[in-house]
Amino acid sequence: MKRLYRQLLCGSFTLLFGLGCLPFSFLFIPALLLFPKALRREIVIQSVHLTWYVFTKSMIAGRAFKADLNRLLPLHDLRGAIVIANHPTFLDIMLLITAMPRATSIVKGSLGRNFFIRKVVEAGFIVNTGDPQAQLDQVSGFLKAGFNLIVFPEGTRTRFKEPYEPKLSRGFAHIALETGAPVIPVRIACDPVFLGKERRWHDAQTTTPRYSFSVLPPLRFTAFPGENRHRQAVRLTADAKQSLFPK
Repeated sequence: MKRLYRQLLCGSFTLLFGLGCLPFSFLFIPALLLFPKALRREIVIQSVHLTWYVFTKSMIAGRAFKADLNRLLPLHDLRGAIVIANHPTFLDIMLLITAMPRATSIVKGSLGRNFFIRKVVEAGFIVNTGDPQAQLDQVSGFLKAGFNLIVFPEGTRTRFKEPYEPKLSRGFAHIALETGAPVIPVRIACDPVFLGKERRWHDAQTTTPRYSFSVLPPLRFTAFPGENRHRQAVRLTADAKQSLFPK
């Protein structure tokens, strides 16, 4: 019975999320075209934060999962920082943005073509177009404006099939080295795994999934004399891997 309840609950929230994006995308976003671009971006990002905050609290109240969001309070007042995290479940980005009023993320190009959320993504997120320089310029603009960048260096959700050796992309490191933005690691755990890489929304467990979070100290980085940018990025990525996946 608990499994069936959670399946129905997760299905209902999934449907509600998709339907809720329609008026946001096709009524709210077009109305904002009357505002200057910077103000429009601010309104969209704040609106996504508030919407996802309500959605997250509703899922917790419905016992779709448990999460101690107070553990993410150190992220609330960040400005111009890069937050990196491991990526065990589909809801990680929603939970982090729930805790961060001024946050955006780099999303894959397919989301920029998704009918339900395309306009939201274009207005408040950074779409990966495959052009590193254009993406770096866009990210730099967000960081200078005081927004935070959320990055999942694994590039996709964590695979829990053994053995698993995480391979982190160095993109966040190049951004940090170019902009001087601090890098804040966040460890996310979910037990049992909920909406993981090998799971669908209907693969509900009888036990309520519980999220836990650890906001770690900013990564400390010192450039060595004569060291090129590539080598610096490699070392910074190695430090990030050690923080997010300690052995």
